[in-house]
Amino acid sequence: VSGLFISVIFVTIFLKYQNKQTWKEAIKLSLNMSFVSMLLMMVTEYSVRYMLQPNADIMNIIHSLDYFKTKHDTVITITALTASYVVALSYNYYVIKKTGKACH
Repeated sequence: VSGLFISVIFVTIFLKYQNKQTWKEAIKLSLNMSFVSMLLMMVTEYSVRYMLQPNADIMNIIHSLDYFKTKHDTVITITALTASYVVALSYNYYVIKKTGKACH
């Protein structure tokens, strides 16, 4: 959670001073892109992991640090990370096309 807020704060400051936006515009765009994008990435990653390991306990998937323990775990991790990246990229592309502004 703290990573999400730090990202939003960093992007807001960047937009304010680099892109010369108002505070309101900067906060709105950073929340819209950074926060939603990260949330989408997390939900997608955990969903893909759960779909590829249907017998696994969901809390073990979320809190596991053994993402590369076996070859099977490595394939699942790479697949989940790729899916989460594609979902976030698609969302950010849509927002950029809609607003004509990037968050950084």
